[in-house]
Amino acid sequence: MDRSHLLRTDRTYATRANAVRALVKATGGDLSGVRYVIAVAEDGRYAPVVVFRNPEDLGLIHRGVTVVS
Repeated sequence: MDRSHLLRTDRTYATRANAVRALVKATGGDLSGVRYVIAVAEDGRYAPVVVFRNPEDLGLIHRGVTVVS
């Protein structure tokens, strides 16, 4: 099976709600300017993934959030 499309991150959460809470915390509580998805890892766990739009998005990498372009 081709697994190149799977999410590869160690920072995952048991529920979608927990992943959203982690993203809210990482962004300081404001998601209005953040384009994101909640991805599901192969093991069924959830991870916030930010789609790069602004240079500020890159700072989320250092807070445990996956950023893609």
